[in-house]
Amino acid sequence: MYCARTVRRGVLVVGVAVSAAMTSTPVFGQALVPGARLRVTLKGTPPTILVGTVDRVAGDTLHLRVPYRGQTVPLPLMTVASTEISRGRHSRAAKGALIGGGIGVAVGLLAFDMADPNPDLRARWGILFGLMGAGTGALIGAQSRSEKWEMVPLPSLPAASVSLNRVELGFRLRF
Repeated sequence: MYCARTVRRGVLVVGVAVSAAMTSTPVFGQALVPGARLRVTLKGTPPTILVGTVDRVAGDTLHLRVPYRGQTVPLPLMTVASTEISRGRHSRAAKGALIGGGIGVAVGLLAFDMADPNPDLRARWGILFGLMGAGTGALIGAQSRSEKWEMVPLPSLPAASVSLNRVELGFRLRF
């Protein structure tokens, strides 16, 4: 009785973990809706990277609208090494504020360490320079934007299948 209950709980935990992993990973077909922003790396030496929006997926070909080329580019899935979907663009203001604030505090403390022996006054200068550096860093960081990308698995395509009276034989290729 105890063993069966433990096994059932174990199966339940594994089932929940697998379903959570499956829902958090985008499926190729679901991620490639028309209009989705995609970064595609093509096989080759050196690999070619194209960024654009999905126009359509037809059979084993992805049609990507690439802005700088001004046209839709057909990409056979056999030539695609990896695909990533954009999860949005973000400002780097917070990172800039942290870096600028750290530099400002360091400059304020070092500059006034030698000039004034009063530790209270040095701390105030450090805070003042830190705030000025944080503001400057935030302004600079706000001008810089980055894009977050998430890997999208490539599909398995049926390559061949033979049916022999209720017995089916086949294989899949994964790119």
